[in-house]
Amino acid sequence: MTMIKYCHSCRTEWTGGGQPGFKEACLKCAADLHVCFNCRFYDTGKPYDCAEHIVESITDKAKANYCELFQFIERNPGQAGPHQKNAGKDAFNKLFNK
Repeated sequence: MTMIKYCHSCRTEWTGGGQPGFKEACLKCAADLHVCFNCRFYDTGKPYDCAEHIVESITDKAKANYCELFQFIERNPGQAGPHQKNAGKDAFNKLFNK
């Protein structure tokens, strides 16, 4: 199974080498790439949603940040991104104003 690095927002494959820069954005949807949702250490079960020891929470996990521990995660192209796992529930709540 081929694992790729892709945008957390639109799932467009990122073909740049190494890690994206702090201000690098997806060429298709312009979403920031150096974000918690694209990091291999993102883990909602850990303090501050990070498997690494960080001392301060990053509030917006979808916005560019300056975390030097960032490592772009490689995923199966069909795998749901971390913020997409609750998309069905969010859509239901929006539909019924919950």
